[in-house]
Amino acid sequence: NKKEIIFADASTDRTPEIIKKIARTHKSIKYVRGRIDSKLGSIFDSLGTAKNPVLVMCDADILVEPDAVKKLVGYLADKSVGSAFGIKFAVKYGKSLFKSLDSIGCLFSSVRLKFFTNVDSAPFVSMVPCVMRKKDVLKTLTKDVLIADDFYLAIKLRQMGLKCILVPEVRSGA
Repeated sequence: NKKEIIFADASTDRTPEIIKKIARTHKSIKYVRGRIDSKLGSIFDSLGTAKNPVLVMCDADILVEPDAVKKLVGYLADKSVGSAFGIKFAVKYGKSLFKSLDSIGCLFSSVRLKFFTNVDSAPFVSMVPCVMRKKDVLKTLTKDVLIADDFYLAIKLRQMGLKCILVPEVRSGA
């Protein structure tokens, strides 16, 4: 029932300025600037600020369904699940070849992730959005330089014996 929003950011645009302004009037929103300019570095740096035992992570360019988090969190009741995430669908704003190819790529990726989920575990987590337990993410911390957050987190969760699962009922657009 307790909600908090921690905006961990590595962006170089005006996003930090906008979030800081919103945070002044909404006390549940906190802005954290990661020491490492990467998404995973920002996530790790913000973990100490988060009070909730469940983390919701999402790429910045994703349009999330209103009930997506509620749907995903339920899957964490299964102790063998380390992360649950939805499907990304490309939003078409026209009939460009790029948008058509992006839609096909999203469909292919979703089918592949569902296959691996059904067999055992997805090979990476997709931040569209993704839910994980804070205690599990804390166990993945490393001092190495990290770039591929989606693969890194999945590998670390799998090493702990946890599954990464695609929940196709949760759909987000980009």
